[in-house]
Amino acid sequence: MVYCGKPSKACGQCRLRRTRCDALRPSCTQCIRAGRTCGGYRDTDTLMFRHCTKSYGKTNTNNEPTPAPKRKEMVETSPPASSPGSPIPADQFDNAVMSVERYTSLEEEFATCFFFKNYVLDDQSFSRGTFHYLADVYRQETVSPPLKDAVVAIGTAGLAHFYKDPSVMASANRKYSSALNSVSLLLRESASAKEDQTLMAVILLGVYETYTCSNVNVLETLNKHVSGAEALLQLRGKEQIETPLGRELFSQIRSQVITKCWQTHTAVPDDIIQWSEAALQYETIEEAAATRLSLIRTQLCNLRMLSTQLSTSFPPFSPSDSGTLLTCALEIDVSLADWEATCFSAYHYQTVTSEQKSKYMYSDSYHVYSSLAAANIWNEYRVTRIQVNELLVQFSRQIIQAEISSMEMGMETPSAFLYQLVQDSTAITIELAGDICASIPFYTGSRPGDSQGTKGEQSAKAIAANLLVWPLYVAARTECGAEMREWAVGRLRGIAEDMGIQQAMVVADCVANGEACLS
Repeated sequence: MVYCGKPSKACGQCRLRRTRCDALRPSCTQCIRAGRTCGGYRDTDTLMFRHCTKSYGKTNTNNEPTPAPKRKEMVETSPPASSPGSPIPADQFDNAVMSVERYTSLEEEFATCFFFKNYVLDDQSFSRGTFHYLADVYRQETVSPPLKDAVVAIGTAGLAHFYKDPSVMASANRKYSSALNSVSLLLRESASAKEDQTLMAVILLGVYETYTCSNVNVLETLNKHVSGAEALLQLRGKEQIETPLGRELFSQIRSQVITKCWQTHTAVPDDIIQWSEAALQYETIEEAAATRLSLIRTQLCNLRMLSTQLSTSFPPFSPSDSGTLLTCALEIDVSLADWEATCFSAYHYQTVTSEQKSKYMYSDSYHVYSSLAAANIWNEYRVTRIQVNELLVQFSRQIIQAEISSMEMGMETPSAFLYQLVQDSTAITIELAGDICASIPFYTGSRPGDSQGTKGEQSAKAIAANLLVWPLYVAARTECGAEMREWAVGRLRGIAEDMGIQQAMVVADCVANGEACLS
C-alpha cells in the first residue's frame, strides 16, 4: 500500500471540470449555479492508500514485455538521491500528491514521483523555500504543459543517472525540449508570460541545465537563462509581490539574479531593489530577514561593478578611488555583522562536535539547522561576507602598494590599519569557509553515526545538493589552504557522482586546476 496524499474533497462534477468546490451539502454552490445535479462527495479516507504495482519493484530477467499496470495503480518504489542501488521503501512517498490521471505514461508518473521525492518532499519545513509550492499546484490546479514537462524532464534525468541509462537521458532531453518549446509559445503572449506556472517552468528548466552542464561554456548559458527569468520578473511588475506565492517566486529568482550580477560584475537592476524594499511590508520576520540580506548583497554587487569600471578606465583609478571603495566595503561589512547579530532566532543553528570521522566532515564539528532554508540563508551570508572581505583585502593592498611607491600622500609609511585589515579580513574569509564546510553534513543528511539521517534530511536532497555548488566554490577559492580546497573539490565531485548534477563536476575541475569559472 502506498499513501497517495490527501485526495480532493470536491464533488465529481467539480473534479471533472477542475473548478474549486465549496463542498456544501446536500449540493455545492457551483452545481446549484450551473443547474446540474451534484453527485455528492467521496469518502476521502478510503482513497488515501492504493495498491502498488508489482512490476516496478522487481527486475525483469527475461525479454518479454512487462504488462502495463492499471491506470489507478501507483509506482511502488523510487530510487533515492542519496543511496544509489537501493529502492526507497514505498512508505516514504507519504506526501505524494500526484494522480496517474495527470500523466500519459507510467514513465512520466515515475519521473514525477522521483522529482517530488528529491526536490520537494517529504518534510516541508526542511525543503521550504525551494519548490514546496509545487505540491499545492499539483493538488489544486491544472498543471500547464511546460511545467509538467519540466518536472518530468528533471525527474527523468535523475532516473537516467540512477540507472546509468543513456536512453533514459535521451528521453529527459526530449521532455526538456518540449518544455522549452512550450515556454517559448507562452512568452509570445503577455498574459500567459506573467502566469506563476510559466515562471515556475522557467526556474525548473534552469535546474535541468545544471544536470547537463558539461563544460565551462555551459555555465555562461546558465547565466543567460537567469537573465531570461529576470526579464519575466520585469514583465510581471510590482504586483507580483502582493501575493505569498508571487513573493516566493520573486525571492527565488532574485537570489539567482544577484549571484549572476556578482559573477558578471554588473549592477543589480533598480526594479529588483525597489520591489524587495516594497515587499518588506508583506513579509514575516523570517522572510524579511532574508530580504534584508539580499538588499545588502545588491550593495556589494554594485560596489564590485564600480570597482571593475574604475580598474578598466583610463587613466586607472587613483589611491583616493581605492580609499572610497574601501570605505564602502567597510560599511557593507558592518551591515553584514549587524545582520548576523540581529538574525531571526528561527535561523539560529547548533555546532556539534563529534569524535567520529566522516568524508562529509571537514573538521571534528558540523552544524545542525532548523531547516534547509535556514542553512541556505546562513551560507548566503557567509558567501557575501567572504566576498566583501576579499574586496577589503584587494582595496587595502592597492592603497598599500600606492603608498609604498609614492610617499607624496603625507604618510611616512603605509597605514598600520591597512596591514591589520588585510590580516583580519583574510582570517574572516578562512573562518567563514570553514563554516560553509561545516554545513555540508546537514545538506547531505550524513551526520556521523546516522546511517539514514532524519526524515527531513532524506528529503529534497537533490535540491539541497544544488544549493551547495556555489558556496563550496566560494569557500574553495579563499586563502583556506590546500587541505580545505581539496576537501571541497571532493565534495563537489561527490555531488556530481551521487546526484548526477554535472555542474558540480565542472566547478570541481576548475577549482582543482586553479581556474575561475563562477566569478
